[in-house]
Amino acid sequence: MKQIIVRSLLLFCLCASAAAEQTEVKNAGKSKYQGYLGVHLSELSSIERAKLRQEKKSGVKISAAIQDSPAEKAGLIASDVILSINGRAVWNVRSVVERIQALGAGTTIKLMILRNGLEREISVTLAPNPQDLLEEPDPSAAYFKVKVTKDIAYFKVNGQESDEQKLNLIIPVRKPRFPLIMWIHPGAWSFGDRSQETALGVRFAERGVGFAAINHRLSSGAWEDGKLPNKGVKHPEHVKDCARAFAWLRVNISSYGADPNCIFVGGFSSGAHLAALLALDTRYLKELNISTGAIKAVIAVGGTYDLVKYHDSIVGEIGKDKADAHLKAVFGPTADIWRDASPINYLQNRNIPMLVIAEKTKGLRQYMGDFRQAAEKANVNSIKFLVAEDRDHKESPSMMSRKGEDPIRDAIIEFIHEHCKELTEEKGRTSSL
Repeated sequence: MKQIIVRSLLLFCLCASAAAEQTEVKNAGKSKYQGYLGVHLSELSSIERAKLRQEKKSGVKISAAIQDSPAEKAGLIASDVILSINGRAVWNVRSVVERIQALGAGTTIKLMILRNGLEREISVTLAPNPQDLLEEPDPSAAYFKVKVTKDIAYFKVNGQESDEQKLNLIIPVRKPRFPLIMWIHPGAWSFGDRSQETALGVRFAERGVGFAAINHRLSSGAWEDGKLPNKGVKHPEHVKDCARAFAWLRVNISSYGADPNCIFVGGFSSGAHLAALLALDTRYLKELNISTGAIKAVIAVGGTYDLVKYHDSIVGEIGKDKADAHLKAVFGPTADIWRDASPINYLQNRNIPMLVIAEKTKGLRQYMGDFRQAAEKANVNSIKFLVAEDRDHKESPSMMSRKGEDPIRDAIIEFIHEHCKELTEEKGRTSSL
């Protein structure tokens, strides 16, 4: 889960626009697509950073240039340190991401880099963002037309809307009614956004399944980056927002063509944890006078289900201090609170259908293995387990969102159709946004 805190930080598929930067380069913001550089970035070590500070500089290291990307074609290599973009210094990975986010495909930028102790300027022309390309519909005549409706408020406080409590609907244009999955984004409960899920939603809708990508309020991300504000919500506010989104869908989704009796709940990584928790811990839907039986089934991909063991696992990856800060910021300071937020502790007498998927990544497989063992002990036989041997955790989002076939996404869609057999399928519709 740590691996996908912010997807754009890992693959540098930079997906948003920032108008404040559009005057920086003549072509900025004019492209249909947002910019893509194609590098993996990492923060400098304390020694490297201290050395740069002595020279009154700052920077971010390139750990790899993605094959056939603009970065590789321009000659950028691993170990290069980006010092500035168009003459403006960069301070950390996030600052580079935010700067590139403002630029459109076709924009030529000038990077000042440090290589082998020497500065050099390299010009790079940004390519179309791969995520934007994925969000375009598949032109095959075998798929349904798709309609996207963004920024729907599912909850208001004193009549006021918050972007953290909105959803995007991506639906097949078809009759009769279709099943729908409410999808919860990843991001370690502290990062992420529904907009990252558009491509995946298009793939589902093309195949006859509606998709509601929801936001929930986030915890502080200061545990990951000390420069971020130390404010945000804690458990159970994330899952309470998920319950509110589900309640809105139950009441309103029929007007969009979906069947309110065939709503699934799913998510990836931290979103998988929240999907499982919403379905298994009955408190949150009951507070809204909704039976948890209203959830048709759950799809959990790459999630953790025992937060005490999750904490112990990530200690080896990020250190005890950071692991403690992470769990404290998101859930609270004690193991009792972590257990309260763990889906594994609510399996008894719960037989809701679930599809639980783990990638080949060792930790994720262990999380699923522990969950399977607990389910067997509780005599729960309604859960199907699947290992995605062809991908690791950080590869899952892009692989599930790709055009054409993907075995894991297609297994999810088949699972949905199996549990909503009463809804008639239609075929032979083209897709467009």
